[in-house]
Amino acid sequence: MPAAKPAPRPPRIAIHGPREAVKILGPGSPYDAVVLVSPLPLPAGSMGHLGKLPRAVERVLAADAALGSGEPSTTLVPMERLPGDRLILACTGRLDRFTDDVRLFAEAGEKGLKKAFKAGAKNPLLVTVPGPGKRYQNAVAVSLMGALSSLWRSVEARMYQPAKGPKVKSIGVLVTDPEAHAGLPGEAHAFELGRSLCRDITGAQPELMTPEAVANLMEAVFGRGPVAMSVERDPEAIRTGYPLLWNVARGCIHVERYMPRVIRLEYDPGAARRTVMLVGKGVTYDTGGHDIKISTGMAGMSRDKGGAGAVAGVMRILDELRPAGVRVVGYMGMVRNAVDAESYVTDEVLVGRSGARVRVGNTDAEGRLVLADMLAAANEEARKAIDPVMVTIATLTGHAARAVGPYPIAVENGPAHEAMLGHHLQRVGDAWAEPFERSRLRREDYEHVSSKTDAEDVVTINAHTTVQTPRGHQFPVAFLDIAAGLSKKAGRDVSPLPFIHVDIAGSAVQQGDWAYGAPTASPVLPLYKGILRFARG
Repeated sequence: MPAAKPAPRPPRIAIHGPREAVKILGPGSPYDAVVLVSPLPLPAGSMGHLGKLPRAVERVLAADAALGSGEPSTTLVPMERLPGDRLILACTGRLDRFTDDVRLFAEAGEKGLKKAFKAGAKNPLLVTVPGPGKRYQNAVAVSLMGALSSLWRSVEARMYQPAKGPKVKSIGVLVTDPEAHAGLPGEAHAFELGRSLCRDITGAQPELMTPEAVANLMEAVFGRGPVAMSVERDPEAIRTGYPLLWNVARGCIHVERYMPRVIRLEYDPGAARRTVMLVGKGVTYDTGGHDIKISTGMAGMSRDKGGAGAVAGVMRILDELRPAGVRVVGYMGMVRNAVDAESYVTDEVLVGRSGARVRVGNTDAEGRLVLADMLAAANEEARKAIDPVMVTIATLTGHAARAVGPYPIAVENGPAHEAMLGHHLQRVGDAWAEPFERSRLRREDYEHVSSKTDAEDVVTINAHTTVQTPRGHQFPVAFLDIAAGLSKKAGRDVSPLPFIHVDIAGSAVQQGDWAYGAPTASPVLPLYKGILRFARG
């Protein structure tokens, strides 16, 4: 099978101010469609940079009052004397309810640009009228990110149907203050590169994203910029250095392309004020092992690598934007959980990298084993680093999706909670159209995974699935703490490091549809923004 290639770079983005409105909205415009992202009717006081657009919109609303009903809608209207004779009204809907947020602009931007592309536009002009108040302060950038996400095509589509898809050459953005948005093109390019990489890894079918294929893709993407990378391919090094991860892979180590890979990425600009350790679960296909998934439960299990995809996406943004003040180390554990005579089974007691003895309660709880060894390795590094923070990202529990639906959950340990790190993630998520929910570890979570005999130090799971278990998305994080040795090291009590686990089981694919939902790139953007927030303290 041919190797997956990185997604193409986004199209050129040009920022225009009010002085250019007459030129870019009139005859001879370089654009061939206008996409207006706004509530309808247009808010009072929003007309300063829109040129003749308000009059055009008034004519449309006079002809179809339903467009101003307050509901989201996307409508293409033939409009002479506008670029391409096309006006696309991407209405956000109402913005005054306490449940409304800036996601309305991302959704309208994506739908508006999709309609422009389907209509044949190659150089659309995006015009966003932000909503009132602080929660819509990033509406212009969020609309553009929604527009760019509409251009992403799956690895399979790019590989097998390369001639299809939108042929977009450029996107213009009309803003009130071009100086304030001068950095938007570069940021938007970097954000979409990171999100596209995450979508590619998360969403591609299992034979296109085997452990070895992901390692090869990372080598193609990184190594020329500031992000350094290495891949551990040596079977003995993985067996001894990451024994829990190795045991998950036992059922397929005789197939070269399924052999586990541990990928390490590092961004270090020097003079960092904080170190962030990212650890991502990358199960390229999860059969459940000997606790095999039944009925339709197998469909979509190639998407169980969204955590690793998110780590790659964040590192891709760092590779492009090169912020100062923070060092970031990323671990991606790529492994396949297969069924074979050699596969690990329930009741085995395995010894992890940290020395913790782990009793396997269910082979379908493999993700926490994959994370635990890499987290232990990250913990060893972090103990020597400047002001470290530990973050794991995984499609870990069905309970997370059941509990909060399409949102990622940030589960904090005590030091992270006291430092308000989850609060910071939630704030940036709200601002950038990817809201988080928050949770925290409590004593019941540790009691749930505590040893039951003298044969083990911690158990992975009880007799029920996480969906059926109270606090089903919290107790696996307590398991990670114990199995990775975060709270104890070398038999001595030490101060635990701030640790957040981000469960993306409900947010990694659209509508929580693991079988057919498109990958979302959650939570790449808020993680990147959160890292910058962490660095500021």
